[in-house]
Amino acid sequence: MLGWTSWKERRRLLALLRPDVRSLAAGLLGGVAMLGINWLMSRWISSEPATISVIKAMPPFLTGALAAVLAPVAEESWFRGRLLEIIENGTGRRLAVVVTSALFALVHLGGGLDQLPWLAVYFVFGLVLAGLRLKTGGLAAGIVAHAINNAAALVSIYSSLGY
Repeated sequence: MLGWTSWKERRRLLALLRPDVRSLAAGLLGGVAMLGINWLMSRWISSEPATISVIKAMPPFLTGALAAVLAPVAEESWFRGRLLEIIENGTGRRLAVVVTSALFALVHLGGGLDQLPWLAVYFVFGLVLAGLRLKTGGLAAGIVAHAINNAAALVSIYSSLGY
């Protein structure tokens, strides 16, 4: 995703990725909101997200680089960057936000019926990240929020494993 988006849309993408103080502040607030949502939902959902089993199987340094850095950049560039714009141009902003948030949730969903509640959590995350994109006009806020959420999840996972 990141390679294709970067090559085809490099000029526009660079403009969208340009951080400013407002975007970074919005990203921090968005990251805190996502952490709060995650914390609340983890109290009500008995299963852990399927992505955690993948994380547990990988070396911490590699997982940290992928989950806390590369994934937020790639996913925000695609879902809230190019895909949101494509769908918005064809159908309108509201449907674009709903569709990209649903696709984001589906990409993160693992197998099994016990994972269905996490579908709602990831959908809400998609809505938060899309809101940051639309509010700031760029991708930096969403990348920061996404990275904060993923990094906090990694710290929690690896501390529970005794690292």
